[in-house]
Amino acid sequence: MRCIGNSTSATWDDPIRCTEQCQKSALFLGTNVQLVPPQDYYLPNTGVSVRCPEGYKPSRDRITCKAEQDKSVWDVTAPILCVAQCAKPTAPGIESVSNQREPNRDYYNRGEEVTVTCAPGYQSVSQIIRCKKTEKNGTRSNWDVSLPCIAFQVNVRRVTPTSISLQWECQPGPCRSYWYMSVSCEAGGQIRGSSQIHTVTEGATVRGLEPHTEYIITISGLRRGKWTELERRTIRTEESAPGKPDFTQYPSINNNTLKWRLSETHGVLTGYQLNISAHREYDITFSETESHWLGPNVTEFNMELRNGTNYTVTLRGFTVSGPGEPAVWAHETSIGEPPEPINKWIGVANQAAFFLLHSVPSQHGPISSYEIIIAQGWNGSLRQLCTSYTSTLYNSSQVPTLYTAMLLPAENVTGSMNVTLGDGRHDGTFYNAPLRSDQNYTLYVRVTSTWKKVTKSSCTRFGPFRRKLKFTQFPINNNNNILRWRLSEIHGVVIGYQLNMVAWKEHTVIEEESQRLPPNVMEHRIPMEPGSSYMVTVRALTAAGPGEASLWLSGTPKATGASDSYVRVSLVLKPLFLTVLILILLCVTVKEKWEQRGAGDENQWIETERGGSEEMAPL
Repeated sequence: MRCIGNSTSATWDDPIRCTEQCQKSALFLGTNVQLVPPQDYYLPNTGVSVRCPEGYKPSRDRITCKAEQDKSVWDVTAPILCVAQCAKPTAPGIESVSNQREPNRDYYNRGEEVTVTCAPGYQSVSQIIRCKKTEKNGTRSNWDVSLPCIAFQVNVRRVTPTSISLQWECQPGPCRSYWYMSVSCEAGGQIRGSSQIHTVTEGATVRGLEPHTEYIITISGLRRGKWTELERRTIRTEESAPGKPDFTQYPSINNNTLKWRLSETHGVLTGYQLNISAHREYDITFSETESHWLGPNVTEFNMELRNGTNYTVTLRGFTVSGPGEPAVWAHETSIGEPPEPINKWIGVANQAAFFLLHSVPSQHGPISSYEIIIAQGWNGSLRQLCTSYTSTLYNSSQVPTLYTAMLLPAENVTGSMNVTLGDGRHDGTFYNAPLRSDQNYTLYVRVTSTWKKVTKSSCTRFGPFRRKLKFTQFPINNNNNILRWRLSEIHGVVIGYQLNMVAWKEHTVIEEESQRLPPNVMEHRIPMEPGSSYMVTVRALTAAGPGEASLWLSGTPKATGASDSYVRVSLVLKPLFLTVLILILLCVTVKEKWEQRGAGDENQWIETERGGSEEMAPL
């Protein structure tokens, strides 16, 4: 500066003024507050930075010393303090912390918010937490949620075919101090079952579920008006015994297939057990049972039903939990046509005939009666006889005629019995009229079953009665060696005779002869060689077939010079040899019989109601 003046005075051209500086001591500084730069006095219009130790933030980051006239003052009058910051959250279960402005920091100021991500096994109580002061007008700070991540564990206590029981645990607990809990159960996009929350044990049980079904169990918590999904699990209920199968097709006599389906398996099906029992009310001796184990993919079974039988079918499915509810089908089949009698053979005498009647088994229904029907010139069908014929008394004035000779109750026919036709007896209702020699008869046997107002019959026809011829002259020796015969009765036109002869000598067959004779020839010359024996069979032939054979068996005196010992030996061996010869003759006769059939000859047939036929070859 420069001193200037006039004549009367002098002064400095720029007077220097002293301005009071800002004193550090004029500030209200809290503990640990540092000014940068650190000075005791600061010039006016000087900015000063305020610093605090790590973890603290000054209440003012910068202060200024400003000049006011001839003095300087600070721009702050309030105390300058170091306010504690919130350290980065490190509570258990915190996986990461983020902030929009500065993602990775160790300390956060009051009022700042961070987003917390919890580690697996932990649930967030609050995803966003805020740093705040802990006391009014204090310097301490803390997060508004001290434990943002809670250890949350769910245990499945019990799973049954119809329920799922859960239990949850929080650390630090209990869970109800953080959330209001809720459990939902979903399957196929629909909420299923009903849940009951156990507040004391901290768990829930969901009931009313389907066996062996996957369910999505969701556990949620409500906090501060906001729902949070805490846990989601997929749990399958236990298997149970399967449901009852549904029969979709029942077997019958004509279709023996049983079909079913199983809509409720309740688990992995391991198979089916099928039990079948059969009995007959009219036959206490009949009882059958069978059991089958079928694979899980089998849905049908072939079972052959028989007539007149009560069936009970039981079917149940199996899983590892055991057998399911059984499906039961009970059915009684109607009776069927009885089987025909066996041994369809008939013999003829002078004015009567006879046959052996065998009882038939009650395999299609209980046998009620055997009806012996005689036909005289009647030419109807077996079906007509079985379905339309009404038992009729004998009437001698009716020709052709069809009448009942006998009606035998089934209890009177056990095993087999000899029945005589034409014996002239009355059985109380029907008359077994004598047979006439000038008539051709046919025998029918109708077997009837009756059960529960259902009647079924089967009919069998025996061919026309055939009479055997009679020998009228026997050969004696070489000079008188003619064998003659005649027919006592003829049923049809005789078309010839079949003669078979075997000759033997000293137990050795020396000659066999088989020939067919014309109908007008009724004799044959036998050689009658000395020391030889002969066996001859003759039968008449008609268009209906061969008649019954007549047998002549004779031996001649010993040859000249034969010893007595030879005669004695012959007497001993003759019966045995005769037996052998009869068997040989029998074979020859049967052989001829088959040859006749092969040549187209008409033979005797026995027809049955079921449409088959059976050849009868009487010997």
